[in-house]
Amino acid sequence: MTLKETLDKTVHFFKAKGLDNPRVDTEYLFHHALGLERIDLYVNFERIMTEQELDQLRPLIKRRGQGEPVAYITGEREFYGFPYKVNSSVLIPRPETELIVDQVLDCVKAGSLKEDMHFIDLGTGSGCIGLTLAKKLESSRSLLVDVSSEAIGVAKGNGEDLSVLDRVEFLEQDASTITMDQLPQNFEGRVDVVVANPPYIAESDQNVASDVREFEPSTALFCEDQGYALPEKWLEVAWSLNPQVVVFEMGYNQGERLKQKAQSIAPEAQVEVIQDYNQQDRILVISRK
Repeated sequence: MTLKETLDKTVHFFKAKGLDNPRVDTEYLFHHALGLERIDLYVNFERIMTEQELDQLRPLIKRRGQGEPVAYITGEREFYGFPYKVNSSVLIPRPETELIVDQVLDCVKAGSLKEDMHFIDLGTGSGCIGLTLAKKLESSRSLLVDVSSEAIGVAKGNGEDLSVLDRVEFLEQDASTITMDQLPQNFEGRVDVVVANPPYIAESDQNVASDVREFEPSTALFCEDQGYALPEKWLEVAWSLNPQVVVFEMGYNQGERLKQKAQSIAPEAQVEVIQDYNQQDRILVISRK
């Protein structure tokens, strides 16, 4: 069987399973199993697949056919141009979450934040937000917090891969309970920024994709009060740490209520809702005036 025949057969199989991006999924899996870049897949159409290569591909294709996300199968997902290891104990990084990083870096460019900032990443998961900021801001200091020991382990591994562990600390704790007393010594009692992608999906939300609901960690996705309980609690905690800026991700339909919540806890601050690439409310920014 040629490479083209194997590719086409896999795409057809994924289409029959009702997967949203059958060709893209196929390309990722073939790249992972065969070590071929996307362009190489298409310039080697007539290459004959070896039995060993087919044996490498079959279990990966089966797993994707059963709904498991590609990122968990390959063990990696790119975020802000950096490779992040992921597994089922952490959320898969998503493009819209990069907007949190954008907002912080924009504040640095505008001069409202300094590069040697001290920041906290609540519910860090894979560490994609906090570690990316640490990589981009080499004079920063950061604390990455997560209640899951497995997630902290993943984040530490990613921090090692990115060579930022010299300026990053980790804390295994419920983000809802963080206080100033738990800041690292090198923070010297100062927090400049708090970032977070909290659980914000209502458990009753029927629009959640089946592969997300079935495979990604539910504690990082869902929360009570129609998805508002933890974002609102985390906002209170974040502002209590006296930062200059807070940047949170939120659900597309949560902008108005969370903006009101932010205004109630920070009445003197500037509160802004930023839309994502689909023109939906996605990022909440609170800036001290």
